[in-house]
Amino acid sequence: MSGAAPRVQTHSHEAMTSTFQVILVHGDADYAARAAHAAFERVDAIAAQLSRHREGSDVARVNRLRPGELVRVAPDVFDCLRAADDLGRRTHGAFDVLGIGGSNALVELIEAEVAVRLVEGRADLDLGGIGKGWVVDRVAALLRDEWEIDDFLVHAGHSSVRALGSAPGRTGWPCRLRVPGAARPPLCVCSLEDRAAGASGTATRGDHVRDPRAASGEPRQAATWAFAPTATEADALATAFMVMAPASVEDLCRREPAVGAILVAGQPDGGTPRILGAVPEELRS
Repeated sequence: MSGAAPRVQTHSHEAMTSTFQVILVHGDADYAARAAHAAFERVDAIAAQLSRHREGSDVARVNRLRPGELVRVAPDVFDCLRAADDLGRRTHGAFDVLGIGGSNALVELIEAEVAVRLVEGRADLDLGGIGKGWVVDRVAALLRDEWEIDDFLVHAGHSSVRALGSAPGRTGWPCRLRVPGAARPPLCVCSLEDRAAGASGTATRGDHVRDPRAASGEPRQAATWAFAPTATEADALATAFMVMAPASVEDLCRREPAVGAILVAGQPDGGTPRILGAVPEELRS
């Protein structure tokens, strides 16, 4: 490898209707470019299986199941479904990838066969509330474990962010918190180090934000951020926080000391942020 001084290298890629960026610190520009290329190949491979709209994807095949049938899926898809199931329990059903309005679908994850069985109902599997975070985490693992890069930030359209190590001359990576799709100024610039952040809001997701526990459940917040150890968790929790009562979000943050939240009620361009749990220090000042 080159002995050149490390410097910040930025690479971008369009996928999942977002701009993915890999921002990493390395002294060899060619090595950094090859690492980013490998990362974006991983993005495309996983995204192709997570899409519910792509014919032949694992998610599309799950959605075509009849009760009693099963389908084997890629390990990445299975692990994403397992993470979604765990986050559904942790949020008491406020996060649910099986459909809106109390879907009657019941699925079983069969670990020994890396397969999904539809037990009853009709599956309407949609990983949009967790998929980008899941992909960001897979990219982070690739850069750290396969390319041995220690300092980088990966984001998917700024709504799912994972930071490891630090930018040159800083502690952590600077992260500007904006209400998604709103015109209001940023809340602040905070530092993320070995952590992740996720964002959601009615200005960008609009009518797609619904409480899965109720047929006509409206969002309780105009915008949310979640902070967690992984982008998978942060992405899903930001989605869940949109429909959870603030007291329920506060209770979750108490139960899980590594999780933090920012809730903005009212309109996306207004409202006073409510700060809960383990958030970056800049938000406490």
